[in-house]
Amino acid sequence: MSYTYQKTNIETLMPEGDYEARIENAELKTLPSGTQKLMITYRIRQDVDQMFQNKVMWEDIWRERANPEVFNRKRINQLLGTQDLKDGTVFNTINDIINFLKGKTLIVHVIQTFDEYNQKNINIVSWYKTSKVASAEPQPVAEQPKYEETVIQEDDLPF
Repeated sequence: MSYTYQKTNIETLMPEGDYEARIENAELKTLPSGTQKLMITYRIRQDVDQMFQNKVMWEDIWRERANPEVFNRKRINQLLGTQDLKDGTVFNTINDIINFLKGKTLIVHVIQTFDEYNQKNINIVSWYKTSKVASAEPQPVAEQPKYEETVIQEDDLPF
């Protein structure tokens, strides 16, 4: 297998626009201060003909200030809204949401913004839409046929 280094995928800012992506990971992170965040990892899909395939982006979803026991419900609802969910679907815990989102596809709308801390322009995910391209998820492997067990009696042996 060959590998081609592509500097543009790591150092070049993505133009503002829509990109087909997959939620590669979603995890709960606790900072040294004790503050928790939901960290979402997006990977620009390789199975769709588009620029910046395989580029990774991150988004942090923080707890609500007015209601610190829950994460930003508007943002999570927008993420869940990109999937084919029945209205009123209940997720009992943040871990249920995390497990549901992992591996899902969606469109991320990327914008450029100035990062005051690092003093440079960066890309961020501004909003999401439902994916327009069917996922190329691997199909389940067919169950292997079961072989009948043969029991050999001592009388069946030639010696």
